[in-house]
Amino acid sequence: MKKALIFLMVAFLSFGCGSEPEYGTADPTVPKLFNDIEGVELIDLDLYETFVEQGVPAEGLKKAMLYLQENDAHVKNKDYMTLVDFSQHSSKARLFLLDLVNQTHEVLHVAHGKGTDPGHTGFAKYFSNVHNSKKSSLGIYLTAERYWGGNGLSMRLDGKEKSNSNARSRYIVVHGADYVAPGRSVQGRSWGCPAVAMNEINSLVERTENGSILFAFK
Repeated sequence: MKKALIFLMVAFLSFGCGSEPEYGTADPTVPKLFNDIEGVELIDLDLYETFVEQGVPAEGLKKAMLYLQENDAHVKNKDYMTLVDFSQHSSKARLFLLDLVNQTHEVLHVAHGKGTDPGHTGFAKYFSNVHNSKKSSLGIYLTAERYWGGNGLSMRLDGKEKSNSNARSRYIVVHGADYVAPGRSVQGRSWGCPAVAMNEINSLVERTENGSILFAFK
């Protein structure tokens, strides 16, 4: 009996959620880019400066544009780019949808995960790549296919860095949510998904699905 109990305890410690590594494996098909961007020159500096002048966060924009520059063959949808600035309070519109063709952008409200903000203060504090953590993950994603799920129209995401490589298996997707709307002092929280207002999801998916860059940063 004692041997059986010891075996069960060892099995729990070995295979329980606490044993899962915080970070996964980055996509081997793309170069490592984000350890050091100093000295890496942007080819389309005019486009970068245009968006910065419009109020798009400069550092996040540079990293996303460098990713596009270095991984052009892997980015199928080059018309749009999405930046999610988790350094901002959830009451702020902090999802920047960039139209790279017309060089304009719009800003939407977006939720972060319950585990990212356990006190529901509106500030994103904790990030993870672990299953069942209900935390948001930082890093570069490529958008994938649309589908209809429990939250209605949704769009799958594929994480491209160690910090978000489990996105697809964690069901971290872009979806609409009733708990996200302009004017709230604190937006509701997701289970780690970048959820937007229900009246925004159709347009967002329509433009960004099937291989555009989404970069979540803080």
